[in-house]
Amino acid sequence: LLSMLDANLPPILDAEMDGGATDAAAFATAAQAFEDGFAAHGYALVLKLDSSSTDGSATTFNYTILLSDGLLDLKLTRTVNV
Repeated sequence: LLSMLDANLPPILDAEMDGGATDAAAFATAAQAFEDGFAAHGYALVLKLDSSSTDGSATTFNYTILLSDGLLDLKLTRTVNV
């Protein structure tokens, strides 16, 4: 599940930002899509944007993943560059 998130989050963020979305709006849209998809398969997922920064050519998103299947709860911090 986490590898799928790692593989698919960057292109979604990139597409949202190419469409003119701000960093926060791009992350919110992507997070909602993943949260809904995971919920449809019985997992509780929350993606929380901790910070973002742009250096002119790339944007870095620092975020927290909260994932639960009802028995096991995971909290991870991640960074992605797009």
